[in-house]
Amino acid sequence: MYAQRFLVDVVIRGERRACPLEWLDQFCMRNFTNAAEFDGHFAVADGQVEVSFRLTPHVLADGLGRG
Repeated sequence: MYAQRFLVDVVIRGERRACPLEWLDQFCMRNFTNAAEFDGHFAVADGQVEVSFRLTPHVLADGLGRG
């Protein structure tokens, strides 16, 4: 169990929807950012990720945006 649960949406061609679980899984497993804040995060479902208190919504959005 993690400290926080974030809801993650993506906007594609102006349409907002829950980020697909596959994308969140790939991000969580690859952790291509090499930032300590991303240690200990887990994709739960479409649009949902559980994280520690070290990760803020802004840092998560920035990290996902680099992919």
